[in-house]
Amino acid sequence: MSIKRYEESAYGPGDFGLEGSGDGAWVKYDDHAAEVARLNEQVRVLRANCDEWERKAISNFEECSKMDEQVRELAALAEERREFIVNGVEFGYIRIPSVPLDKATGTYERCLLKPKFAADAILNEVRSQGVDMYAEHLTRKAIESGENKNHAYAYLAANFAARIRAGEVQR
Repeated sequence: MSIKRYEESAYGPGDFGLEGSGDGAWVKYDDHAAEVARLNEQVRVLRANCDEWERKAISNFEECSKMDEQVRELAALAEERREFIVNGVEFGYIRIPSVPLDKATGTYERCLLKPKFAADAILNEVRSQGVDMYAEHLTRKAIESGENKNHAYAYLAANFAARIRAGEVQR
């Protein structure tokens, strides 16, 4: 809804009135009050959405922290088993079949390679999504308030999320 504007107009000596004008200096109180109420409701809804997104971001961060601990535990267990297999083969306690396509041969070769876990990429993605949510939150705040510093922070947060995805940021 837009507020209708009016200009003063003179009809004769001592006789003034208001005429509709696109850029007039006068508005009717009821029109203005209705527009303010509508905008206040929009602000209330946006604040509620913002609070919900912030709760989700915090929840995702907490979930990511839990998953990070699980990944560390699994990585430690995988490293322990890898060392067990390599040592067992090297000291002769485990024999590798001479058949080239045997599963045990493939397992032993993977143990020698010490591959990077795919879970690292998953965790990086989850972390970066949380940072992306925060960047969107800052962008919305910047638009609402008109402050340029929030735009700069949102830009930095988005770049940081990209660096997390790329694996450039380590804890």
